[in-house]
Amino acid sequence: MPKFTTPCVSFFLLGILVLPCVVTSVRADGKDASKDEELLKKAGIRLERDALLEVVNRYPRKPLDVKGLPALIKKLSDESFEVREGASQRLIEAGDPAYNLLQRDISNKDPEVARRARICRLEIRRRTLLSNAAMHVLVTKQAPGSLEALFRSPHQSVRWDCARQLEQFNDRDAQAITLKAIEDEDPAVARAVRRAVYGALRFDPLPTVLKLADSSKPRVRAAAMFLLAKFVKDPASLPVLLAGVKDKDVRVRRDAAFSLGGFPTDAEVVKTLCALLEDPDPGEPGDFTLAEHAAWSLAPVETLAELAIPALAKASRDGKGMLRFYSFRSLGLIGKKGKKCAEQVLPHLVEAMKSDSPQIRAWAAGTVGELGAHGAPAVDPLLVVLQRPPLPGWTSVESKKLQTCTLYSLGKIGPAAKTAVPVLIRILEKEQDRAILEYAIEALGEIGPDAKSAIPSLQRLAKERDPRGRNLLVIRAAEESLKKIAP
Repeated sequence: MPKFTTPCVSFFLLGILVLPCVVTSVRADGKDASKDEELLKKAGIRLERDALLEVVNRYPRKPLDVKGLPALIKKLSDESFEVREGASQRLIEAGDPAYNLLQRDISNKDPEVARRARICRLEIRRRTLLSNAAMHVLVTKQAPGSLEALFRSPHQSVRWDCARQLEQFNDRDAQAITLKAIEDEDPAVARAVRRAVYGALRFDPLPTVLKLADSSKPRVRAAAMFLLAKFVKDPASLPVLLAGVKDKDVRVRRDAAFSLGGFPTDAEVVKTLCALLEDPDPGEPGDFTLAEHAAWSLAPVETLAELAIPALAKASRDGKGMLRFYSFRSLGLIGKKGKKCAEQVLPHLVEAMKSDSPQIRAWAAGTVGELGAHGAPAVDPLLVVLQRPPLPGWTSVESKKLQTCTLYSLGKIGPAAKTAVPVLIRILEKEQDRAILEYAIEALGEIGPDAKSAIPSLQRLAKERDPRGRNLLVIRAAEESLKKIAP
């Protein structure tokens, strides 16, 4: 979806993975631990495995609701010494999030609050440096037993940091320990481990993963389904994945649906994914629903587009939450594969642009742009959307989003959108919102020489200087579009 600060951004440039919040992380280069060793020696810490493990486990980041941190900071001015001390200790244990929030309180008018804020920040910094240094030395030196000991830590943050460093443990002896870590009780740790297994570790390829798929533990079976995405070229993985989407545990079904995206030419797979678009799984924080996984996995389909497109169109219209977005995303990616696919997708997008929902209209309008020049038949419907007044109840943010998505698509269609030039010129003459102006200017530039009638308006905008420099992006966009229209 368009970003308001940069005109040339793909409609679907959306980050969707949710990771734990860690501001200061362990270095993963694994090249040189000499500085960390020097730091630890100065702190009087021996560079032996057990001593380093003790440091890592002594200063873990303890899970704490970030929303509760401001309340703890307020307690730094409490009349009770015990309350102030308790709040200080909890803030220190919270680590990086508290460190960042306390920045503004080091100059608090209350000297007690300012003093405690400085002390807390210094202690958080000291603990973070020592813990990270110890972890880095452990990972770099790879003393026997280090990996197993780290994964046995009672602290989630230690196990999570270790999982993020797994690519450094290249020894095949680490395989059994790592596969055991996939069973970690903390979902964030388990996800980090399986990502490392997928991307870095050298295991016996398919046999090991197929063995995991037979586990009695749902989390391990789910990891196997996820890892099978790496082996989609091996026909042995397909029956396992098709069985996986029927597993009694929804986590297994979700990951199986994800990996089935690697078989876009298999009719049974496409039909299965289409059926899963109607699955009622409500999902959980940090993961897609089963239907959302299915929608995502249908994006590579091309030869079987006639099966996928109607199902995705229905999901984009009737689905709940982000399922609609992912359905539009896949429709756009299927449609951009060629004229034939675009012709099948466009009628559904045009129909969706008539929705009373500003969000659905915006997503549908933005998806047209993913088809590029093949979206030309939708120029007139896009202009209708662009000029139609907002419906009662729409917010200004929703209206702006709809306009920018529509303008984005007109620009992506390019010269075939030349009939939009008069409307775009009117926007240049009347619009005050800089983001909308940028997209209109960008669209004119992409239309090219057929937008010559817009040159006077663009020249005016290129010369309008705001004393505070707030319209620099508008000026830059106008200058670039003038070059494209009249080289």
